[in-house]
Amino acid sequence: MPLFRRSSSPNVKKLQQRRDVEGLLALLTDPADEIRARAADALGEIKDARAVDSLLALLTDPADDVRKSAARALGEIKEPRAVEPLIATLNDPANEIRKSAARALGEIKDARAVEPLIAALQDPAYDLRASAAEALGEIKDARAVDPLLNLYFKERDLAVAVPVLKALGQIRGDRAVEVLISVLEDQSTTEEHEMALWRAARALEEIGDVRAVEPLLAVQKNRAHRDSVRKKAAGALKQIKSSR
Repeated sequence: MPLFRRSSSPNVKKLQQRRDVEGLLALLTDPADEIRARAADALGEIKDARAVDSLLALLTDPADDVRKSAARALGEIKEPRAVEPLIATLNDPANEIRKSAARALGEIKDARAVEPLIAALQDPAYDLRASAAEALGEIKDARAVDPLLNLYFKERDLAVAVPVLKALGQIRGDRAVEVLISVLEDQSTTEEHEMALWRAARALEEIGDVRAVEPLLAVQKNRAHRDSVRKKAAGALKQIKSSR
C-alpha cells in the first residue's frame, strides 16, 4: 500500500494508523504548512515522547496553524519539559495559539503553570480568559481560587463566567463553596444568571459540600427559575445526599 497519494502529498493519516513516528517526524519539516500541522496533530494522537523536541521547535514556526497544532500535541503527550515553552507561548501574538497553550498546560497539570495562567485571566481576549480558567480547574491548585472569584464577580461574558464556575467546582475549598452558594442565593432570573446558576449547581454537585443543601433546595422550589435549573439543583441535592 503506497504511503503517498497521487498528488504526491504525504499520507499523514496512513502514517498515523501505522504509528510511524519517524515518518511523521520527518514531515514536521515539510515545506507545506498544512502537512506540518497535520503531522503534529497525528503525533499528538499517538502520544509518543520521541516527538517532544521536534514539537517544541514548532512552537516558533511562522505558520499559526502549525504552532497551534504543536501546542495541542504537547498537551496530549503531557510532557513536563513542555511546560516552560508553553508558558512562553501564552504570549504568542495569535490568540488561537495562546488558547491552545493554555489548554495544553491544563492537560499537563503542572503547578509551574498556575501563576502564568492566573495572569492570563486578565487577557483582553475573552476566549483566552475562558481557556485559562479551564486549565486552572484541571490543575486544581488553591492559589487560583481568589483570582477566579475576582474574575467571576466582574466578568460579564457568560462564555468566561461558566468556565470560571466550573473551575471553582473542580478546585473545591471553602472560598469556592461560599461564592457558589452566593450565586444560588442571588434572586436574579435573567437568562445569563440562569445559565450561571445551572453551572453553580453543577459545581456544587461535584464538590458535594453539605452547606449547599439548603440553597439548592430553595432553587429547586423556586418556580421562577427555568426547569433545567431546578432539575440541576435537584440532581445536585440527590448527589450530595447520597454521598453523605
